[in-house]
Amino acid sequence: MASTLATASAAIFLIVFLYQKTKAVDLSGQARLAQEILLLRNVDTTIDQDVLRIRQGFLRHYDTLNDNLQRMETSIARLEAVPAYFRDAERRAWLADVGRFRAAVLDKRDAVESFKSDHAILANSLHYLPNLVTALVGAGTDPGSVGRAPEQLRAILQEILIYNLHGSAADGMPIRKSVQDLREGDLTREGARDRDDVRLALNHADRILEYKPRVDLECERILSAPTLRILEDISTTMDESGRMATWSGNAYRIVLIAVCALLAGGVAYFLVRLRVANDNLEQRVLVRTAALSQANLDLEEQIAQRQRAIAELMSAQARIQRIITIMPSVLIGTDEDQRIVLWNARAEIQFGISVAQAMGRPLADCGITWDFTALSARLGGIATAPIHLPDVAFVRPDGRPALLALSACQLPSDRPTAGMLIAATDITDHKAMEAQLMQAQKLESIGQLAAGVAHEINTPVQFIGDNLCFLRDAFRDLMPVLSSSRSLLEALDAQTTDAAPVAEIACLLQQATKNADTEFLIAEVPKAITQAIEGVERVATIVKSLKEFAHPDGGELAPVDLQRTIESTLNVARSEYKYVADVVTDFAADLPHVQCIQGEFNQVVLNLIINAADAIGDAVAARGGRGTITVSTRRDGDTAELRIGDTGTGIPERVRAHIFDPFFTTKAVGKGTGQGLTIAHAIIVQKHHGTMTFETTLGQGTTFIIRIPIAA
Repeated sequence: MASTLATASAAIFLIVFLYQKTKAVDLSGQARLAQEILLLRNVDTTIDQDVLRIRQGFLRHYDTLNDNLQRMETSIARLEAVPAYFRDAERRAWLADVGRFRAAVLDKRDAVESFKSDHAILANSLHYLPNLVTALVGAGTDPGSVGRAPEQLRAILQEILIYNLHGSAADGMPIRKSVQDLREGDLTREGARDRDDVRLALNHADRILEYKPRVDLECERILSAPTLRILEDISTTMDESGRMATWSGNAYRIVLIAVCALLAGGVAYFLVRLRVANDNLEQRVLVRTAALSQANLDLEEQIAQRQRAIAELMSAQARIQRIITIMPSVLIGTDEDQRIVLWNARAEIQFGISVAQAMGRPLADCGITWDFTALSARLGGIATAPIHLPDVAFVRPDGRPALLALSACQLPSDRPTAGMLIAATDITDHKAMEAQLMQAQKLESIGQLAAGVAHEINTPVQFIGDNLCFLRDAFRDLMPVLSSSRSLLEALDAQTTDAAPVAEIACLLQQATKNADTEFLIAEVPKAITQAIEGVERVATIVKSLKEFAHPDGGELAPVDLQRTIESTLNVARSEYKYVADVVTDFAADLPHVQCIQGEFNQVVLNLIINAADAIGDAVAARGGRGTITVSTRRDGDTAELRIGDTGTGIPERVRAHIFDPFFTTKAVGKGTGQGLTIAHAIIVQKHHGTMTFETTLGQGTTFIIRIPIAA
């Protein structure tokens, strides 16, 4: 009897133990943590976006930054609640990752505080300096004003505004010198008025020159904070632990079922053996009872399994519904008759149509202001593969036109027609930001070229001026010869009988000819004229190339002469490479026009030429000599191929996968923004429907390969 009770107790303990092990995973807690991590990601991304908007002047206050940082710190405390099913190693890893994340957030908060402080000072000086300069320029006409200081301040203001947009630390040195010269010059004059305003303006200029680099460095520190990467580590730890715990629970569940089955069999066997002494009738009844008991147990097990499955399904549906609700993208689902069956919260906000208004209505007549006929035509191939449309136009509830990036897929169905799921994101602001970045890159390139183009024009202009001065002096020396020749002709025409005046005039003519050194002038004047004409032609070539480089276009593809536009860009960029490299061109004679947006394609070629010159400059600094930039074109079927190669340092293996990433650069701080190749890749792939790849060998150089369609 005692052994039976001990066995029964052990069996019950084992069943209870196994049952508790099957409930190791807290699904609601796991979903809460996942939602918390997603919230932190969104808040972190919003902080980075707000910092960029504040730096660019699109956001005038810091309230959202403070609120989002406070939300991140609040959420960190909730992350420290470690799920109960974590093992010791996973618990330690989780707490370590959360600690790293807290430290990264605190570091990012310090960076934001420094950014706010320094940016406020910078913005204040950028606000007051133009007002002071405008007031001083307006007062510059008074007799007692500070002399030339207002005009010099106006020039300094223009340089500072350009420097604030895209200047480097080196660009600030000339401005500092101009400020110092003005402070030590005009301000010491006797009787000068408005001296305090000029000093105040110069103090603001000094403050801008001091705080602009600091603000840029703090902005870069905020954007490069490792918070998102640490969140990925935390999410990975949670997912791995959840999967392991779920797998362990399922294993215990199988063992529990097996133990229950064995226990039930043992009980049945014990009952059968207990009734062996009874007569055959009772024995048959007991056997049947045991079979019925087994069937009942099986039925109860099936019922329990179904109930567990229903509970898990309801939990999964609840999780999916929460995910749909908090999704930052529009999510629309339709049934087989194209009537709306899913309309998430983002769709309500995006289109101004509530769930109650949208549910059950045909997608074609749901209230969204868009061209549904054209959209249906573009979605025609959805039955064979998902459709991705990057530019679906619609009208926002406030009447402003906007763009959606839309993806759609067909839902599984046994009927001839099937429903579909549409996910969309408003990319209007993103497109505007891309355009602003592209404009900033173009302004950066123009600023980089300005000094070089001025130098290229100055050289021929200088020898044009020298030759013109020589021609002026030559004409001045020839004036006595011409005057004496005219007097001699007049004397001969008068047919005087007195030969003395004629002889005297002839003597003067001979002396003037000797003084003028006419043989030298006859030999050198044609050369001077030829050199002046060559200089004018050189200036005309540079101006024409610059005009073609800045060729305004309407943003539409049009047939363009590829060779001509490349040559124009090479002329404009000559100052960037002429000291370190020679350019070798190999243009295909049979290449027809290609489909291009000329101004943007010029920008792509310019970026690649500048990058090639920089790479060769680094190589030349290390090994000496001159490098070579190779530019070639060829036709390959229906596409045109452009190759731009250099003999620079090549691209290291570790950075090759990132060279087209935004803000990625290997150049020194202040020499590049990391946007040149990103914008070039976007222009070729997205706007010209082409491809942009590269081939590189470390220590030997890099070749970028562009392929775009040929115009019809």
